[in-house]
Amino acid sequence: MGFDVIHGCQATFRALLEATSYPGRCLDLSLAVASLATESPLPPSAFLIAICLIDVETTFYVEGDRKAERETFLSRLCGAEPARLGDADFVFVPGAKSRLAELVLGARAGDLVDPHKGATIVAAVEALSSPGRLRLRGPGIDGERDVAIARDPEWISARTKKNEEFPLGVDFFFFDAAERVMALPRTTLVSEVP
Repeated sequence: MGFDVIHGCQATFRALLEATSYPGRCLDLSLAVASLATESPLPPSAFLIAICLIDVETTFYVEGDRKAERETFLSRLCGAEPARLGDADFVFVPGAKSRLAELVLGARAGDLVDPHKGATIVAAVEALSSPGRLRLRGPGIDGERDVAIARDPEWISARTKKNEEFPLGVDFFFFDAAERVMALPRTTLVSEVP
């Protein structure tokens, strides 16, 4: 069975909405990924997130190898235009070893008139799980939630710095090779478990 664009995107969008509503919750995209028939230069979860969230009214930046191929693919598929890092609505980081901290600091944070124009960073990680060494607090979390995001920890301080002037900041979707996704909106506070 091939990918049903309407239902596959609806299911993925619902998962992204739930992940954003409940930060730190791992949601499974494997059913939607299993039905994909389109060859993509992006990892499957990043591809699903892209086709759900970017369109002709958005811009994107792609980090890493195969940059030109990935930009052309997303432009043709979604109608969105590639942009410089500091101007992009969405920042795709498909490699779990990419320089995430630098990208976070260079991403657009919005401004006081339009804080919603802060970038959404879609980043690969080696693994997502719960519980873990990161403690999350904020809207959508009953008290605290401990999670594991297997990635170089430098992104944590970069994210804290970028989001310190709320409502300005960046939002995150992390995905792993097991086709799980986790959201960290800018309203979520992240600290390391003592």
